[in-house]
Amino acid sequence: MRTNLLALAVASALMLTQASVYAVEPVDPAAAPQVVPSASASAPDSAAPTEVTTDADAANAAGAAGAAEAGTGLFADAVPQFEDPQPPVGDKVEPLPQGLVFLMAEAQRGSVDAQVLLARSLEVGPQKDLKAAFHWWQQAAIANDPRAELELSHYFAQGRVVDQDLKQSLYWLERSALGGNASAQLLLAMNYKAGQCCPQNAQLAAYWFEQAAVSGSGVAQAQIAYCYERGIGVPVDRQKAFYWHQFAGTHDANTASKLYVGQALKEASGVSSDYYLAYSWLSEAVEEGEPLAQVLLGNMYAHGQGVAEDDSIAVSLYQQAAAKNNAIAQYQLGLAFYTGKGIEPDRYQAKIYLERACAQGLSDACRFADEELADAPTLIAP
Repeated sequence: MRTNLLALAVASALMLTQASVYAVEPVDPAAAPQVVPSASASAPDSAAPTEVTTDADAANAAGAAGAAEAGTGLFADAVPQFEDPQPPVGDKVEPLPQGLVFLMAEAQRGSVDAQVLLARSLEVGPQKDLKAAFHWWQQAAIANDPRAELELSHYFAQGRVVDQDLKQSLYWLERSALGGNASAQLLLAMNYKAGQCCPQNAQLAAYWFEQAAVSGSGVAQAQIAYCYERGIGVPVDRQKAFYWHQFAGTHDANTASKLYVGQALKEASGVSSDYYLAYSWLSEAVEEGEPLAQVLLGNMYAHGQGVAEDDSIAVSLYQQAAAKNNAIAQYQLGLAFYTGKGIEPDRYQAKIYLERACAQGLSDACRFADEELADAPTLIAP
């Protein structure tokens, strides 16, 4: 009977701990780009990154490793603060429910899963007791549980039950990240990016973004893709940017990644041109309201790239993007009104949209409005 109850408790614990701020889906580490390990990292072999495969990786490995050594373990000399190992009694006089009694017994026997589930249970509900919850997070953290280490980091950062201590918070956050916790890796990267609880460091931010990306964080995948795209903390590498944008684009919220992949495939930027795949990626970004994707997809319809040529659909997409004040869409829509392709010709409307694009700095629109539409009616509309 005890075995069955323990199995049920462990299953419940796993369900609860999967409810994270950042949803993650594991990425095959064997297919991931190289990430330079921290000098003090002790991640398990199963999570080890692949070998360096490009000259850029080899050229920058020493610099990144030096940055990791300087930052990772920054607060390794912090002394963990533990309370009395006996569970605090608290002020409660009512008996605990049978489920919590069982979890308490298993937690006292050293079951880490029971300690984690008990701590979570004591944070909510009628039996809420944050001091007791903190105690059990400590016990699980002693056993090197990354979930517990992350929770201790939150307690110290927020000054919940204990005095606020950012040094302790970073200590436990780093331990959790080194233990492979994707949420901790992402949070540590964000901290190094913003310099919130540790010195700002673009290289360490990129390192931890990539670790979290390999662990399956969609937010981290978008972040490290942007780092490779712009050369922030890592060398510019369009192939790696495209690789991570592809993963990030599978998550609904990462519209910018879908746009990047679609545009790269359309314009053969760092990858071979593929209009059919470009259409698929850009269509998803269009559905999410991205104006530049609307322009690019409109251009594909205007020129019959990967789809049947259809000027009316192209104009409809330009209109959607122009309504969001996209200068390129305003320029294309002005040309459509001038030529009558996909819409009734209207020189007055043509000049309106061309001058709006000109006002945003599009020189071609200014020249066309001045030279080709000099005799158009004087505008009244802004």
